[in-house]
Amino acid sequence: MGLDQKELGNLIRTRRKEKDLTLKEVSAKLGISLMTLQRIEMGQTAPSFFLVADLARILDLPVRDLMGEKEPAFDLLRKSDQKRIESELSVMREIYSSGMLAEKLTVNFVSSKAGYTMAEHMHQNIIAIFNLTGKARFVYGGQEYIVNEGDAIYFDSSVPHSYQVLEDVTCVCIAIKK
Repeated sequence: MGLDQKELGNLIRTRRKEKDLTLKEVSAKLGISLMTLQRIEMGQTAPSFFLVADLARILDLPVRDLMGEKEPAFDLLRKSDQKRIESELSVMREIYSSGMLAEKLTVNFVSSKAGYTMAEHMHQNIIAIFNLTGKARFVYGGQEYIVNEGDAIYFDSSVPHSYQVLEDVTCVCIAIKK
């Protein structure tokens, strides 16, 4: 399920007009250019999950409406039922795969030991990671960052990136397919 870019743009435009908000007012509240908001409303570009959340707040809509999920739902996914990818130093559990919460959204829980390294790679997602515990070195587009406990990062994964776990890490990773 879910909305395609044009449907999402139309919904945003319709709701913005219902609330008597201008493009300029909404783009200023979002901290984006008027042109970017126009492109979103015309279905020419897809907003990030975080931008969708901000739009929902500004437009007074549940996020699920902007994600194309009309019915509220409840789901209990037991640890034993979660897909796992394991190596000697890392375990990734897929908490929710694409289609469960929204068509293009995946949520993973990752636990990695100090010394674990993910070589430079790229894929076609927008990623948000909340680091619950530990410390990692993250390299994005050639720039190095130290990510500590409680830090959050957000990035376009089509840019080359890698990481090395410096202290045991647990984190939640949200991926939105482009």
